[in-house]
Amino acid sequence: KYYYRMLAAAAIETEQWEAADPVPLPDGWKPKSFSLAGYNFARGFAAAMHGKTEEAIKEYRELEKLRGQYAEEGAWRIGWLSYISGKFKEAEKNFQSNIDRFKNGDLLEANIFWKAKSLEKMGNSLEATQVYKEVSSRFPFTYYGTIASNKLVKTSLSRPSKQVDFNSIQPISLSSDPSRQGIKEPKLGKNSQE
Repeated sequence: KYYYRMLAAAAIETEQWEAADPVPLPDGWKPKSFSLAGYNFARGFAAAMHGKTEEAIKEYRELEKLRGQYAEEGAWRIGWLSYISGKFKEAEKNFQSNIDRFKNGDLLEANIFWKAKSLEKMGNSLEATQVYKEVSSRFPFTYYGTIASNKLVKTSLSRPSKQVDFNSIQPISLSSDPSRQGIKEPKLGKNSQE
């Protein structure tokens, strides 16, 4: 809901990041959850954009403490930052933790997909394949489901499961007569459903 507002706040802060010290919370400030979430998201996003991964993770951990979508967003971003930092084992653990915590969350498929990517980067291709299968079967018509399906197809085509005996392949007839090709034409009429 508030994602674009938080992105705008992050963009504003990003422009001023280099020249300014981190903005402290005012004494006695009791923000509503959105204000605090927006603040933490903006700070984390800006830090990540400037390669300050540890600062970003600190802000996202604060976001993670909130309930609902803010916690899920913060938790996912912590896993993502671990992944892009090359900490694949840590990323896989974060994504698995998110899967366990947010079983019906908006970012469930992203967490499952990036868990598979992390496993793949660690060299666990068999386990990664199983996780890609889970994404493609549970979320077949989504962005990550489609990517997982395509990845599985590429993997299966690049590694044939058995050797093909080309001598056992039967030639096909190029005749336009279906009966000469072994194809039966469907019967039309009252009993065509038999």
